[in-house]
Amino acid sequence: MAMKDNTPYHLRPKKEIEQEVACMRQIFSQAPPVQFIYEAFGGIGATAAILRDKFPDAIFHAFDTDQKCCDLYNKSAEGMAFCINKDAHVGLTGLRFDGSTLGAVLDYNRFTMLDLERKEGKWKMDLLNAVMERKPKWVEVTDSAVCYLGTNYKKYGLRQKP
Repeated sequence: MAMKDNTPYHLRPKKEIEQEVACMRQIFSQAPPVQFIYEAFGGIGATAAILRDKFPDAIFHAFDTDQKCCDLYNKSAEGMAFCINKDAHVGLTGLRFDGSTLGAVLDYNRFTMLDLERKEGKWKMDLLNAVMERKPKWVEVTDSAVCYLGTNYKKYGLRQKP
């Protein structure tokens, strides 16, 4: 199957997911402790598994609009975290907690510097700003499709391959 920028996470190749997990372990190795973890686009729960190991007492609030991803997330979480099939921004709006105890994961499917000024990026910036208003202890922002920039350059509004 050819990967595209909108390929659902649960359909990505196993090796790609394994490489991303290794990367996430490195990213979070220095993250300070938090009581609450907000995950936008929780995916299949691979990042949550890493964070559960690092912060076993944290309470997770994960959101994803792909029900299959939520099902896989919830199965792998074994009751230690839960993903809700809901828009991540709507989910965040309903949460109340002290920002100093918050960590946030935003794993956009496609988000680059080009989105900062594009109308297609407005909702992404709105979500990021809503997270930052809560003054989290740490925020991890990734773009799982950035490695496909050369393939998807037209969708990013570029005229030619970078």
